[in-house]
Amino acid sequence: MKEDTALVVLNIVTIRPEGQVTVNLKAPIVINLENRMAKQIILNDDKYTIRQPLFTIGAKVANE
Repeated sequence: MKEDTALVVLNIVTIRPEGQVTVNLKAPIVINLENRMAKQIILNDDKYTIRQPLFTIGAKVANE
């Protein structure tokens, strides 16, 4: 892949039955727009999780 290859990076978002919304930051999907190929890349960095909380549906938001 060339340095200037057009890529799209997607993350899978899950809405759990209890209303918690999480995102998989550990294994994003990378799409090469030039050849229309995609792979799910698993990152080795432990700071990223497969169930990173985003928010909870119905939770109160603090006013700023």
